[in-house]
Amino acid sequence: MGDSGMTNLSERVDELLYAEHQVPSPVKKCRVGILKGTFVLPLPDDFDEPLEDFQEYS
Repeated sequence: MGDSGMTNLSERVDELLYAEHQVPSPVKKCRVGILKGTFVLPLPDDFDEPLEDFQEYS
């Protein structure tokens, strides 16, 4: 039973030492609208018009 206690203590010390060396990554906050205006596709003038392929379903 004494050996088990030393093992647990040793494991706990290792965990604490390992935790001290952990460097938390900086949290980057997402900014709303950061890409606004950077991705613009040229759209044809009749983009909102119904497609000819779907005329039979109307």
